[in-house]
Amino acid sequence: MTRRALRFLMAGSLATTAAFGTCGPARAQSFAPNAAMQALHEKAKAEKEVVLWAPAAIEGSWVPEQFGKRFPGIDLTFTPDLQSGTKIIAEARAGRHSVDVWSFAIGGMIEVQKRDLLATEDWERYGIDKGNIFFNGQAAATHNFIYTSIYSKAAVSPADLPKTWNDYLDPKWKGKLVAQAFLLPRMMGFFALEWGPERAEQWGRTLIDDQKMLIVNTPSGSYLKSGERALAVGESISLA
Repeated sequence: MTRRALRFLMAGSLATTAAFGTCGPARAQSFAPNAAMQALHEKAKAEKEVVLWAPAAIEGSWVPEQFGKRFPGIDLTFTPDLQSGTKIIAEARAGRHSVDVWSFAIGGMIEVQKRDLLATEDWERYGIDKGNIFFNGQAAATHNFIYTSIYSKAAVSPADLPKTWNDYLDPKWKGKLVAQAFLLPRMMGFFALEWGPERAEQWGRTLIDDQKMLIVNTPSGSYLKSGERALAVGESISLA
């Protein structure tokens, strides 16, 4: 049995976990794999291990325990890594790979997918809705990540807040914006899917070059609290 089989099994498990994970212990314990998943579980036991990468610990540190309960006989090794996409590409160039399952934002998967490094799978046989299948079967969506804007109440009136993404290009925001180096490019990946690459790139370049948006490697909340910046672009709800 190849590692690809484990990859399919794990991905199916993650999708189901996302569906039940917010419903409390009683609901989560009612999980039962469908026939296709059960058959794959039996075949995958021969390999005994599967490796999962995700952006951060909060994204997947809970998975090994839950996966072990649902699919006993297989150990799951989890590694959080914001630069996992870059590492997957680098490993492929070296003719090897050390990850079976990659959980990441679809926007952040584009460069890896363009290099044909993702396996194709019949996700529907695991109960995944057709509308949640991307890249012609190379990825399946498990949940939504909502990008939000956070502003300093001391510096911005609610009436003046941007209403559209293009409103950030208004000159009044020059020198007042901040964004995370990790989140912004991935949000722009979704914009590229929606708007087309040229418009998305121009939007980002205008924010950075003309609006002098500050790009940081840490959560932007401290820059709003200090008054150095007034509005964070494309932040996470957890930071809010």
